[in-house]
Amino acid sequence: MATTTFSLRISPRDHELLTRLASVRNQSVSDLSRELIHDGIRRLLDPEEIEKAIQAERERLLDAAASLSEIAR
Repeated sequence: MATTTFSLRISPRDHELLTRLASVRNQSVSDLSRELIHDGIRRLLDPEEIEKAIQAERERLLDAAASLSEIAR
């Protein structure tokens, strides 16, 4: 499979955690990063996760509208 290289800036703390986790799992940092990105993309595209995000945003907007309605009275 063809791959593309790109740079990613992360905090020193996250880099240390990623490096240690990769070591514990007997993986390279690159392999673990690819795995985490792949899993994150799949999660973000999961219809159930999308529905949860929509519901959370709906509730946030309704709460904001209720607060603003009280101020406008």
